[in-house]
Amino acid sequence: MPNRVSPGIVNVTDFVAAHAKKFGSYINYIDRDEAIRIDHFDQQNILSVDGYNHYMENPKKSSGIFTDQYDHLTPTQRVE
Repeated sequence: MPNRVSPGIVNVTDFVAAHAKKFGSYINYIDRDEAIRIDHFDQQNILSVDGYNHYMENPKKSSGIFTDQYDHLTPTQRVE
């Protein structure tokens, strides 16, 4: 009997056409002043607080920071 694998996450979405009222509501929601990244860049910029990188370097939470070219980054590569 083959091993069975159950997905850890199941993502279900509905398609909404661009001319639908629901789509317009979504655009209005993401375009509101408090959601625009440029207006809140200092609060949301990952490089200014480096929270993501510190999280990824925590050995209890991850095996380290990686890129499309390297599985693990050296401190010098991380700064670059």
